[in-house]
This record gives sequence, structure tokens and C-alpha cells, in this order.
Amino acid sequence: MFGKKKAKTAQPSASGSQDKPLKRTRIQSIDCLEELALQIGSSIEHSSENIAKTLIQAEKFAAFRKDSENSIKTLTEINVDIQKTSGEMTGFTRELESVIQDVNQISTSVSNTAEFTLDRARITEDLTETVAEGEKKVRDVLSVIDVLHESMDAIKEAIAAINDISDQTNLLAMNAAIEAAHAGKAGLGFAVVAGEIRKLSAVTRQDSANIEKTLKSMMDTLNNVRKIADETSGAMKMIEKKVTETTAAFSNIAGEMQNLSGAAGQISESTHKVIQDAENLKEELQNTAGRTRNLSGSVNELQNTMGSISRRSSDISETSNSNIGILDNIIGCIQNIDKEMYDINEELTGKKTFPFARIVLGHLAWITRVRALFSGTSEVDTAKIPDSHSCFLGKWIDTEAKNTYAYSLPVFSQMVQEHEKLHNLVIEIFRTFGQMTQEQREERYQTLVAQSNTIVTLLRRLKSEGGGLTK
Repeated sequence: MFGKKKAKTAQPSASGSQDKPLKRTRIQSIDCLEELALQIGSSIEHSSENIAKTLIQAEKFAAFRKDSENSIKTLTEINVDIQKTSGEMTGFTRELESVIQDVNQISTSVSNTAEFTLDRARITEDLTETVAEGEKKVRDVLSVIDVLHESMDAIKEAIAAINDISDQTNLLAMNAAIEAAHAGKAGLGFAVVAGEIRKLSAVTRQDSANIEKTLKSMMDTLNNVRKIADETSGAMKMIEKKVTETTAAFSNIAGEMQNLSGAAGQISESTHKVIQDAENLKEELQNTAGRTRNLSGSVNELQNTMGSISRRSSDISETSNSNIGILDNIIGCIQNIDKEMYDINEELTGKKTFPFARIVLGHLAWITRVRALFSGTSEVDTAKIPDSHSCFLGKWIDTEAKNTYAYSLPVFSQMVQEHEKLHNLVIEIFRTFGQMTQEQREERYQTLVAQSNTIVTLLRRLKSEGGGLTK
């Protein structure tokens, strides 16, 4: 007997030949229910895997969407900075044009001074006034040179800002490429865009280096001009002190003025070149701004595509969750059928059979509840989670199993230990649910499914090794 309960006396049938088909049908029905329970378990496991993949992918889509929004924001900021830099370059160009005018004026003034010096070689009375005027012009040159120095410093700062933007763009492209790699095939298009950004960053840095080289050349020229201007200023002061020697020195002064005029021409030529380079840089900045806007549009389009994929994934997840819910209802119905078959068999034979199907289905019911929790379609009160003695299998272990041969089998002890681990795992999962990411939840869920499968395997061994499990 399975238990200590006294067996009921089976009523004799009208014909012994009719009992055999009935018994065979009863056994086949029980076997069918057990096999159905195992098939449902397999279906739930496959459906759960699909749901897990969908939810993890949805989480990655959400992360990508956030990253793409940050990318768009960064690109917008870069575009604003480019426009600002372009405006500054326009102002710098105007200042350089003004410098050219001043340099031309200086050149003209120097030429006039030289001519005046030759023409007035014998008019020493006017020498002091002429020298003062020449010294003033030299100071103007120095002022212009100081302005140019300040303008060049501003250009260097702008170039440094462009280099920073280039570095940030390159870093952004590298991060985008990494995220694209994580996204797999779905991120191939974005990886191409990230590559183009890196190319753009390299071109911008090269252009900045060229500009810095040009500025250095211009700075050297300006330093030479300052040196010449300083020498001229010294000469003017010496002339002012030696008015009596001005007549003899007029020729030398005229020569120095011609040299100064040539230097002014060089300054004018160099400044023209700087203006041209500034215009080229401005054009390149505008091209960069256009590419940035195009890239932002591409990211927006990709973001919309990923949103569409995410919505489809959500639809798939909802359908799978609905199927899990239907399976949960089917489990309940099969449990009721199994109980009826169990009671009928006990009534006809006077023996209790091993409730294998109901035990397996009880496990599957918990698996579906955990799946629903992880999918966000239900909530579970952690205070009401049953321990290993409250579920159907736990009650069977504590009561009926003690009256069977199963109780003495090694596989029974192993099954009890694994059953205890399963309930502890469920409690741990529910209590730490809010602290885990979706991917961590799915990993824990797979552990739970594996533990449940271990128990089902041990139950099948218990059924096989225990025979009828009766004493």
C-alpha cells in the first residue's frame, strides 16, 4: 500500500474481461497526463527563453535610445560651437583687413617720409617735427603689431577649441562604434556613421595643424617687423638728440624708410594670406556644420527605426506572455483532471498512486508566475511566498512519502535537498528583484528553470526506481 490508510474493497465487475481495458485506459490516461505535463514544461521553457531575449533586447534598445539622444544633443552643441567659431573668424577677418589698411598707410607714410627727408635735407629746422612724426608712425606700427599678436592668440584659442571638439567627436565616434558592436547587425549602419565621424575628426585636426603652422610663420614675420620698428624708433630718438647731424644722416634715414616700406609690404602680403586661410577655415567649419546636421538626422532616423523594432519586440513579448498565461490556465485544468484521475484510481484499486503529473505541474505553475513577474505582467507579495513545506510537493514529502518505499531511496533524499534549494532560490529572486537589471533577472530565471528541471529529473528517477512506491 502507498499509505497506511486501509484500502477500499474494489467492487467486482460484471465481467473480468471488461476490467482489463478499463485499467489499461486508466493507466494510459495517467501516463498521458504525465507526458503532457512534461511537454508543457518544455513549451514554457522555450517561450520563456524567447521572452527573455526580447526583454534583454528591449533593455538594450532603451539604452541605445538614451545614448543616441545624448549623441544628438552633443552634435547640436558642436554645431552651435562651430557657428560661434565661424562668427569669430568673420570678426577676425575684418580686423585683419583693417590691419592691412593700416600697414598700407604706414608704408605710404614711410615712403613719403623718405622723399621728404631727401627733399628737405638742408632744412634742419623742420627735422625735429619730421622725426617726431616718424616716431609716432613707428609707435602705430608697434600698436598694430600688438593687435595682430592679440588676434593671433585668439586664433590659437579657437584652434584649441576646434581640437577639443575634434577629440570629443573622435571619442564620441569610438563610443558609438562600441555600442554599434554591442547591437550586432542592428548597429552596422551606425558603425559606418561612427567611422565617418572619426574621418571628419582627423581632417579637422589636420586643418588646425596647418593653420597653426601659418600663424607661426606670420608671428615670426611680425617679430621681425617689431625688431625693425624698434630699431627705427631708436634711430628716431638718436636723430632727435643730434639735430646738428641730421643733414649728413638724411640719406641713411631715407634708406631705412625704404626698408621699412618693404617690411610693411611683407606684412600686408602675410596678412592677406592669413585672411585667405581664415576664409578657408570658415568654409571648412560650415561644411563640418552641414555634416554634423546630416549626422544628427541620420541618428534621428536610426533612432526611429530602433523604436519601431522595439515596439515590435514588445508586441512579441506581450504575445509570448499571453501564451504563458494560457499555459498557466491549462496547468490548472490538467491539475484538476489529474486529481480526479488520482481519486478515481484510488477508489477503483484501493491504492494511492504517485502524483507525478500534479507535482510537475505545480513546479510549472511557479515557473509561469516568476516569468510573469520578470515580464512585468504581475506582482508577487514576497511575504506570501511559500516555503519548501507549503507547496504540493513539500506536503507530499512531509506526509504520504513517509509511508512509501521512496522514503528510503537515496534519490529521495537528493530530491528533498534540491527542492529546498529551489524554494530558497525563489525567495532570493523575489526579494532582490528590484535591485537587478533585466539581464541579471533573466540569468537568475535560467538558474531557477535549471533547478526545477533537476527536481523533475529526480522525480522521474524516483518514480522509476521506486516502482509502485508502495510498502
